[in-house]
Amino acid sequence: MVRASAAAERAGVPSASLVCEGFLGQAATTASGLGLPALPSAVVPGHVDVQTPEELDRNVVAMTVDGVIRSLTEAPAPPRRGPAEPELADVVFEGALDEVNRFFYENEWSDGLPIVPPTAERVREFLRFTERAPEEELGVLLPDRRSATIWSIAVNGVMAGCRPEYMPILVALIEAMADPAYGVEHSGNTPGAETLIVVNGPLIAELGFNFEQGALRDGIQANATIGRFWRLYLRNVAGFLPHRTDKGTFGNTWRVALAENEPVIRRLG
Repeated sequence: MVRASAAAERAGVPSASLVCEGFLGQAATTASGLGLPALPSAVVPGHVDVQTPEELDRNVVAMTVDGVIRSLTEAPAPPRRGPAEPELADVVFEGALDEVNRFFYENEWSDGLPIVPPTAERVREFLRFTERAPEEELGVLLPDRRSATIWSIAVNGVMAGCRPEYMPILVALIEAMADPAYGVEHSGNTPGAETLIVVNGPLIAELGFNFEQGALRDGIQANATIGRFWRLYLRNVAGFLPHRTDKGTFGNTWRVALAENEPVIRRLG
């Protein structure tokens, strides 16, 4: 219902999503994930499956109808503006390693694990492995409508513990994330499924991916940090945060990138 209302609102047609009380939080999170945090809704008291027709009729008349009328006749409140965000190459904090990690954690820029401080020197080292300009935009990501840039890819790659030579893979991943066909706005669904990154080609051997036994275990830098990078980018650039825009009921953690065992594939193919 919320997704249909979002499509209607974008087309300039007023809408009203009918939402049972127990799903108000999920509806608000879904609306934020679609980039429309003020999407109108009308509350249905209780749950329709446990009410008699008479109870449902009374509840809808008493509360839901007024919500529908307001949704269709009143302009939604403008979204609240968040704090100003750093510009490209801004230094946001200086301090010791523990202080940097505490600052990033308190600002919700980390996944709860220690990050590698994205110093200007480290970021520039990543940029050496791409010919693209730091300010180049690959797309605008929901729910926060934040620009996905080459610079922010390098920053989050550093934070995830990647090596600079992984940069071409990181850029390719964010090109996929920014592709409308991927649908990043649907990330964080109810069971908390995570995207599986599959890598193939000569880079597997060149960059030291594990492609044999325990291929989805952590412990190998390329597989683990590239998987972690994807989740960090979803948090820090797309804007998927627990209790606000991440719709995972149970949730899950980032997945180790899977590298194909190409020698075996060629032998069997």
